[in-house]
Order: sequence, then structure tokens, then C-alpha cells
Amino acid sequence: MLNDYGKSLFKPWCSVQNVVLFLAFLFVTGLAIRTYGLNSSEIASWVQAFGSILAIIVAAYFPILHSKKALESRQKSLAEILRVLSDDAVESLHLLSGAFYCPVRERREMMRYETFHRNRDWQALIDQLSQIPVAELTPQLAKDLSYLKDAVGFGAHVASKIPEWMKSGGHSEPDVVRVLRAKRDLVGLIRSRLPVPQGVKSPDVTPGQMRSQVYETNKPPLEPIAFDDAEIYRRYYWKDFRSAMPDRIYIHGIYPYFNNFGPSLLELPPMSGGFKEIEEYVCSYCRVLHEEHLESELIRISEDAL
Repeated sequence: MLNDYGKSLFKPWCSVQNVVLFLAFLFVTGLAIRTYGLNSSEIASWVQAFGSILAIIVAAYFPILHSKKALESRQKSLAEILRVLSDDAVESLHLLSGAFYCPVRERREMMRYETFHRNRDWQALIDQLSQIPVAELTPQLAKDLSYLKDAVGFGAHVASKIPEWMKSGGHSEPDVVRVLRAKRDLVGLIRSRLPVPQGVKSPDVTPGQMRSQVYETNKPPLEPIAFDDAEIYRRYYWKDFRSAMPDRIYIHGIYPYFNNFGPSLLELPPMSGGFKEIEEYVCSYCRVLHEEHLESELIRISEDAL
């Protein structure tokens, strides 16, 4: 019985087009014999000539087919390796982004991240991804590898900033964390379409992904409010995670041309209009903070120019 590889070799020969072509050849040959009345020696000569041509074609085609199958097998193996590496990448990205979920606990979570030396995982991932031969990948796999390298490199960059953030007050930069989450989610999508190697346990959702889903499904991170080129980030805090209404909010302004401000802590007053009323109140407060900050920055620039 032929193995799977042997069957795959003969699949092209058994295609409908080839069968039709072979039958047409037999029909034309029979028609020529009948029309020209060839004797047995002439028929043998023609059969030998066609056999020689067929043998040359097969001899030339077989190495090409073998090389193609070897490349396909190699690409499948590399895709499985990428799946294993993406498992580690997704877990590392979720562990890192999870340290910045709650603004009140950021300093403690960053300290834990440093204490357990989780920042050491990044260099190993970078080294492993750099050894994947891009030239042997399909275009889609090459693109996936590029995204994986980018996300892992950015994760290493964010992890390297943790000591700096701890020294400057124990708060992250929300615009950086926002990009980290976006790259993390993209790697999760890439991982989901890569093949799982035979004999390797690779769950659909990693433990880090599961923890993030618990937090972010009910209390998703909010997109920043844009004022011209500035972005004002607001991060709610719940003393009781089961409560529908938050108790505090941290506001952080990010500016491309001026100094940033925050994070500013605001205790939220009791409101009867629900979360929508809180959002309207906070957005109005963010606009006031933005205008006050712009005014103070313009005064500072004027004073520096004198």
C-alpha cells in the first residue's frame, strides 16, 4: 500500500486533464494506425519513440515534483514551529499587558513582573524567531513572522521601560500600553490560524488569554478622547469588581509637542444616571483639564523664551 507521500506523488498523474489527454493520445494513435495501415515493425518503432519521449518527460518531472513536495513539507514544519513560538509570544504579551490593567495596582504588578524576572523571556523569543528562514516560508507565513517579530520586539521594549516607570511614580504610559494590547491581539489572531504540531498540546486559549478575557470582557479598556493632536486617557477603578459603577478615575494626557500631564486621580461623586452619566461628566472634566494644561504650557513656553 502506498504511504501518504507516495499517494501525493501520483495525484497529478491521475487528474481528469491527464486521463483525458491519455485517452486522446490512444485514440489518435489508433486512428493513425488504421488510416496509414502501419505494419507491426513500424508500430513498434513508433511505440518505442513515444516511450523514449515519455521516459525523458518523467525523468525531468520527477525531481521537480520531489523538490516541490519537500518544500511543502518544510513549510508545514516551519508553520508548526511558528505555532509553538506564537504560544509563548501570546502568553508573554498577555502577562505583560496584564500588569497594567488596574491603575491602582500597577506599581505592585510591575514589581512582581520584575521580581519573577519575566523580562528575560523576551530575548529568547527574539533569538528563536530570528532563526526562522524567511526564504522558505509562504508569503502569508512570512507576513505572520514579521508581525510576530514586531510584537515580540515591542513587548521587550515595554518590559525594558518598567524600571523607569517604577522610578517615576509607578504608572505606565497609557499610549504605549494601548499599542501593546493591539499587537498582543494581532498575535493571538495569527496563532489561531497556525497548525498545531502532532503530539503537542496547544489549547485554543492560553492561560494568559483566559485571564485577560475575564478582566477585559466586563471592563474593557477605553479608547482615548482626542483633542486636536492630544489624547486624554481615562481609566476607571472599581473597588468591587462586581459593581457596575466605578469609584475613581485616573486621567492621563498625552501630547506630541507639549509635556504630558497626570495621571490625575478623580473621586467620582454618586450619580443616579448610570455609567452614561459618569462618562459625560468625565469627558467634560477631561476637556477642562486639557484647556488648563494647554494654557499652562503656553505660559511656560513664553517664559522660557524670555
